[in-house]
Amino acid sequence: MNHFGVSYDSTGVNLVGPARIQQWIVLDAKGDSTSGKFSIDQYDESGNLLAHVQGKVIGTRVTMNTGFEKVE
Repeated sequence: MNHFGVSYDSTGVNLVGPARIQQWIVLDAKGDSTSGKFSIDQYDESGNLLAHVQGKVIGTRVTMNTGFEKVE
């Protein structure tokens, strides 16, 4: 997945610039969980890279019947 967004400073008023969020996700055979990695690149308004963050992601399917006690 490849997403672009606009980021603001901690006041929520001043524009920082665009952010690119990428995720590489694998869905398990049952369709109940996902795993993968992500990266976020934050740019200023001139296109200069300000920050790069990366890590791992995991997910578990929830439905309308999933109770809050089963969500971690």
